[in-house]
Amino acid sequence: MAETLTLPDVLTIQEVAQFLRVSEEQLRPEIDSGRLRVFAIGVEQRVLKQDLSQFLRLATGWTASSERPRLAKPTPAPRFSFRWPNGEEREYPKAFAGPVRVDDEWKVVQIGFRETVRAGKKRQQAVVFINRRPRAEFLAADDFAKSKLMVSIVKTKAGRHVPEREYVPFEYADLRLEPYNLHVTGPNAFSGLAVVCRSEDLITMMRVALIRETYDSDVTDISSPIL
Repeated sequence: MAETLTLPDVLTIQEVAQFLRVSEEQLRPEIDSGRLRVFAIGVEQRVLKQDLSQFLRLATGWTASSERPRLAKPTPAPRFSFRWPNGEEREYPKAFAGPVRVDDEWKVVQIGFRETVRAGKKRQQAVVFINRRPRAEFLAADDFAKSKLMVSIVKTKAGRHVPEREYVPFEYADLRLEPYNLHVTGPNAFSGLAVVCRSEDLITMMRVALIRETYDSDVTDISSPIL
């Protein structure tokens, strides 16, 4: 009979290194890069069994892209409007739309662009809707006229902003991630990590919205940190 290996739900760095048959020094780059998630209790670091399992999936060839749906770029669509829970109706004069299949279910994606005032200046804003529910927001960078870059804050399943030096949720691992306030500065600008893409990169925008969809957050107003 094959021996079944049972790991505790929480492991020390030493236990993880012993399990993987490597030194703690060899493990450190994996922790520092965020590929192996850790959490801190005082000065001590611990690893959840589920995060070790995820690390092993990545290390043996699994990537976020291998499980994500194949996305087709949305096509230009008629302008549309959306009434937010606060009663405000906002119109999106530039729009794109298309279907996406996720786990044998078809969803309708809409991406609407409009001008708004955020962080102290007028900026282009893109909101990604899935089945008419807003799931992600991208905001134009300070130098948008030159760079065409837009950013979207990275959040955990619990809805918390991910700080710059913290591990990145694995769903975002192969996206371009940089500090939000490297690109958007001004009053009430967010801090933490953000997904960065060009305004025409609708595929990345869809991917971020689908990640949010899996988190199943309740979206309220566009100014809410949920987006």
